Amino acid sequence: VANGYSVPERIWNYLTQEKGLSSVATAAIMGNIFAESTYNPNAYNDSELKAGRARNAAIGICQWLNGRHDNLVALAKQKGKEWNDLEVQLEHLWKEASGNSEYKAGLDYISRCSEAQLEDAVIKWEKAFERSGDEASYPKRIQAAKEALAKQGKGIIAAGTYVPGTAPANGFVGQTSAAKRGTVVESVTVETTGHRDEYIVKPLDPDKTFCEPIYPDLT
Repeated sequence: VANGYSVPERIWNYLTQEKGLSSVATAAIMGNIFAESTYNPNAYNDSELKAGRARNAAIGICQWLNGRHDNLVALAKQKGKEWNDLEVQLEHLWKEASGNSEYKAGLDYISRCSEAQLEDAVIKWEKAFERSGDEASYPKRIQAAKEALAKQGKGIIAAGTYVPGTAPANGFVGQTSAAKRGTVVESVTVETTGHRDEYIVKPLDPDKTFCEPIYPDLT
């Protein structure tokens, strides 16, 4: 991912532009990704491992576990990259979704869904692909999918989803007064869907001295 790019926007563009998925299918996948990892490629959760219910940690944007974890790590190694590389994770997601018959059935289903069926598509993808078994998270998944669809992947705010560095000239749609170019943003209050939320945004690389998130202009 180029420095300064929004991870949610990259996921949206990858699935819609490069893989030809519909906006509804893409939003359904992204709503689930948000619930799993808040779009953070570095997401790491070893709770299942510690509880003895898994043999490794859940990692990445889709929180891949057990054999799926191993397959992501193997793909990254094959490409000379680390498992937390977003492009590797997107390729892994697509390999699973288009190659495994059960996952492919879920992909085919959500690809046929209309905008009016977005909620159904979100739940179908959770059951077919994510398989978290966490029905209590469905409202969060659905809300995030609606946001992704409404924004077409752009300007979505979540902790840990921005790559540090200098964004290309068209990489910004505005900044808050706290998010001046060349600074680390420790926290910022933003407007999202009619309410105010506090988000913590830091560079993914602690050695970097700046982070360039894409925020609506609230000054």
